[in-house]
Amino acid sequence: ISSAWAIATAVALACLFGPYHYIKGDDNWSEFTRASYNNFSRIGWSLAVSWVIIANHLGWGGPVATFMDHPLWKPLGRLSYCGYIVHFFVITYIFNIDDRPYHYVSIWGTYVYRVIPVVVMSYGFAFVWSCLFEVPIVKLEKILIENIMPAKKDEKPKFYADGKNRERIYAYEMPQDGNYQMKL
Repeated sequence: ISSAWAIATAVALACLFGPYHYIKGDDNWSEFTRASYNNFSRIGWSLAVSWVIIANHLGWGGPVATFMDHPLWKPLGRLSYCGYIVHFFVITYIFNIDDRPYHYVSIWGTYVYRVIPVVVMSYGFAFVWSCLFEVPIVKLEKILIENIMPAKKDEKPKFYADGKNRERIYAYEMPQDGNYQMKL
């Protein structure tokens, strides 16, 4: 398990920091190297993230699972899909708000003027979207499912204070041989 974590970490770091010198301009990659990185980095990143998900699900996450199971992430986790849906419109709005094209000045300027507003507005609109559509539809689905498929009644017979069963409850049991029987 620890070797799988080491491999997943190495692959993820290679995907993130592999093109550092190329992006910085110090290193010239051949066309084959660029094509290989662009193809295999997606697969490697997907496998590394898949390992994190599987390991956490199976209880092998350790401190990673502790961090990801923190209660702080629950409200944001419920809004993440709605944020995914609305973020494209927010990005389009933010980048079209200026009357001139965006010029890169620094990484901090990009974060302050582009990234943080997009994240805040995306989650703000995601909250509104969730309140208007997701929560009511989930409640409606719950009502419909409860009416279509009612919850199973208590399968144990109800006994009164004197210990006698005054009510017949039918329960279906499936024996080991697979034949269904109806018991009174």
